[in-house]
Amino acid sequence: MIIGGGVVGRALGKTLDEKDIDYKIIEKNIEKVDSDKYIIGDASDKNFLLLSGILTSPFFNQVTD
Repeated sequence: MIIGGGVVGRALGKTLDEKDIDYKIIEKNIEKVDSDKYIIGDASDKNFLLLSGILTSPFFNQVTD
């Protein structure tokens, strides 16, 4: 799971795609959403993270631009 769908988050997602590693990106700005890999929401909301599957995700990475 990647928190942040900006330049760095998308670059990380592209790298994971190239390695056939499944992932999701949490992004609150709907204008940045460009694929089904995104979950739209606020990653600072604990309940949202829990509903998004953060506890069962094999990895977690928070990135900022």
